[in-house]
Amino acid sequence: MKQTFTKLGGALFVLLFLVTSSAQATITATWDWTTNNPTGIQTTPQISSTIATILSSNGVALTVDATASGATLRSQEGNAQFNEKTKLYVPVVSTKDKVTFTPNSWGYGGVKIGEDDFDDTAVAREHTATADEVAQGYVVIESKGGYVNTVSVELAYMPTARTIAKWSWKETTPASISSVHIENNSGNVDSNVAGISMYVDASASGSKLKANGDNAQFNKGTILHVPVTATTDIVSVYLYPGSSYDVTVGAASTNYTVQSFDYKATAADVALGYVQITQGESQMKYLYSITLNKGNFETTTIGSTGWATFSNASATDFTNLAGVVDAYQVTGNTGSAIDKSAVTTVAANTGLLLNAAAGTYAIPLATTGTDLSGTNKLVAGTGAAVNYNDGAGFNYVLAADGANAVFQHIVSGTNGSVVVPEGKAYLALNADPGARTLSFDDETTAISEMKIMRNVDNETFYDMQGRRVAQPAKGLYIVNGRKVIVK
Repeated sequence: MKQTFTKLGGALFVLLFLVTSSAQATITATWDWTTNNPTGIQTTPQISSTIATILSSNGVALTVDATASGATLRSQEGNAQFNEKTKLYVPVVSTKDKVTFTPNSWGYGGVKIGEDDFDDTAVAREHTATADEVAQGYVVIESKGGYVNTVSVELAYMPTARTIAKWSWKETTPASISSVHIENNSGNVDSNVAGISMYVDASASGSKLKANGDNAQFNKGTILHVPVTATTDIVSVYLYPGSSYDVTVGAASTNYTVQSFDYKATAADVALGYVQITQGESQMKYLYSITLNKGNFETTTIGSTGWATFSNASATDFTNLAGVVDAYQVTGNTGSAIDKSAVTTVAANTGLLLNAAAGTYAIPLATTGTDLSGTNKLVAGTGAAVNYNDGAGFNYVLAADGANAVFQHIVSGTNGSVVVPEGKAYLALNADPGARTLSFDDETTAISEMKIMRNVDNETFYDMQGRRVAQPAKGLYIVNGRKVIVK
């Protein structure tokens, strides 16, 4: 906490405020064809008529969409041919993230980064992610024809993909997978997550999906449907070692000839409701596993006060966001100040208090999380109206008090209720704290302001225990969520 002391009219004026750590980029991913970084990018196979993920940099994957007619990304020493209508999907997770594109001057025709349309001047272009791009999970770089030297992104953090289904004969997950035998008919294979199944069409002559020890026989004509709901869904395929790995994946019929690969669902796949995996060769293939990962998340926006309430219908994970977006539960109050503690992974429908620099952030989802219902006084919003004293509770909503954030009670009478939308939360205390506003009165907050007051008319005062004081004497009080000294 930083303190500033200055003389004001012969009295000591003390202002205490937080120097909040802003959400600075902590990860830089670079794809540089001029220096072969990451190693092997200069020899990456030509990508055309398909969508594919190329080498990862610092754990961040760059996806190439070359499904448009004539679209191609062809790596070469010093640059990559980046034909017209070819797109790059660069992951972003906050409005603090910056994407930089550096073209090669030879034959450069221009580029579009998000909604920014640049002409054919061969200079580096920087683009800051918008809230809409954070919501979709990536920035689109679309070529107008030419060559690219480097693409880079500075990320505030990198969320981990969430595995929501896995069919693994190698790991016997789930246990029932060891007895799967679908031949000359069709059926579902359940995953290790309840309610998610992979559909198997083995109705064609000779087709078959049959457990075979630590793998599954995958005959010609067999078709697998892995359910997907968004273009952030990723299907990972791991094949048993063999002389030929050829399988075809997705609506765009992408052919893979490697043992393991990740396939990112396209809009066409989502429209179908599944990613299709087919085996068209007479030579039998064998599967180790198929995994469905979701890179999905829920976005939230934090305003200028640096604080926001948050809730989500799925569990959420703040582990990788430490120092960028910090999450808290509120366990109660001490007088007119809230008591809070940091949390990481939390269960669905948990009310939280978030702290970050102003901006929009992607909050990673989790399969499960900690149940805070026994300690947390924040309640997830449902879109319904909340009164000040619903039931035994005394309810407060987050509000701005100038540049600061406070919890303000829901005023009775004509303004006796507030609609708390889904995705937000309100504070429900078991006893009336006797204060109109509750401050974040510790060194992690920005609203502890102390000032001298001599005119006390038309103000409501509370002592440091949160009790209302009708006739304040000299001393320290809370007024409008701020500490004041009455002289």
